[in-house]
Formats: sequence, structure tokens, C-alpha cells
Amino acid sequence: MAKAKSMQFFLKEKCDEIKILEHLNCSLGFITESLDVTLENALGFLQVETHSMGFRQSFLLSWPESVATLISPQEAMRGLAIAIKADVLLEPQGIDQQWILTRATGEQQAVGVIDLADGLDVANS
Repeated sequence: MAKAKSMQFFLKEKCDEIKILEHLNCSLGFITESLDVTLENALGFLQVETHSMGFRQSFLLSWPESVATLISPQEAMRGLAIAIKADVLLEPQGIDQQWILTRATGEQQAVGVIDLADGLDVANS
């Protein structure tokens, strides 16, 4: 199996999966599909889960290591938050990295998170 890159992110409010895929496809520079939305020539795959607490949706995006993205995951999440007008939480992208909360305005900040019974939320939000 080929090596893959991935990023996990969470949306505060539930959003249409097609809107998420459209944004990712435009901003990252490669086609991504999911179980519910199959696309020809897709290189990325998006797993989607819903939660009853905290951030209502979580997404795990995977793509081949050989495929470069046009922008960083942090920039992709800024564009996504603005496009869907909702808060987006990005999982740390490396060992020394932090969770990044992007507000619907595009403002980003490092945050701590808490695990909930069925979800994840920002600590002290």
C-alpha cells in the first residue's frame, strides 16, 4: 500500500458534505470523494462522522503522499470556515503543533480541546 498524507478537522455546525468536497477540491488542487459522493479521477478520500456534542461533524481526509496540495491545511481551513460561515477545528499537523480553531471570520488561534462522550470541543470556549 502506498504511503498517504492526512488531516482531520471538525465543524461546529453540520454542513452539507458536497459543499465541503467542493471547497477541498478547489483549494487543495486534487479531487476528493467520499462514500456518499463518488467522483471520477479522485485522489483523496474524505471520511465523515456526525456527533451529538461539541463540534457536530468530523472529517478525515487522506491522499497519496506523492500528491502535493496547493495550500497548507491551515489555509484550507481558513477558506472553508469563511465559505461555510462556521467554526472549523484542525487537528495538529505535527508533533510540536497545536489544535487550530478557525472562526467563521477567518481568524485563527491555537486552542486546547476536550473529549466529550460523543464529540470534541474547545476547552474553555
